[in-house]
Amino acid sequence: INRLTHISRRILDFSRPGKTKLVKIDIRDVLEHALKISKKQIEHARIILQTNFPETIPEVMASADELGQVILNLIINAIESMDDGGKIIISVTANDPMVEISISDTGKGIPEDQLTSIFDPFFSTKAEGTGLGLAVSYKIIERFGGMLTAESQVNHGSVFRILLPFFKE
Repeated sequence: INRLTHISRRILDFSRPGKTKLVKIDIRDVLEHALKISKKQIEHARIILQTNFPETIPEVMASADELGQVILNLIINAIESMDDGGKIIISVTANDPMVEISISDTGKGIPEDQLTSIFDPFFSTKAEGTGLGLAVSYKIIERFGGMLTAESQVNHGSVFRILLPFFKE
C-alpha cells in the first residue's frame, strides 16, 4: 500500500503543472543542502565525494525545493549505481547565459539503447524503480527554462547535466 501511495503521488507530481512560484535562488545553498541530506548515505556506500564550485555562482530563477529535489534524486541515483564504492563529482560552471550543474559517477553506467528512454515516464533501469524520478526531474528543470541531459558509458559511469539560465534583471 505504501509503495502504491508513493507511486500515485509521483504520478500526480508528474502530471500536474507546476504551481510553484519561481524566485531568485543561490545554487550553492541548494547544493549544500542536498549534500547535507545525502552525506550519511554517501559515507555508508563508501563513496568519495568531490565538489568543484566557483567562488561566485550566478543566481537563477527556480524553486529551491524543487531544484533540491532534482539534485538529490541525481545524487541518490549515482549512489545506487555503485555497488562497491566509487566516486561522485559535482561541479558547477557558469558560462553566460547558463549555469551548469554536473553530477558524474563511476557507477555501472546506462546501456546506450536505454539512454534515450531514461527521461520517459515509467521507464526505469532499476528493478524496484517507478520510472518517475528522472521524468519528474526533467519536467522541473524544463519549467525553470533549463535542460537536463545525460551521458553514460557502461562500466564507466554517467554524467547528468542541469543547465539553467542566469537570472537577469
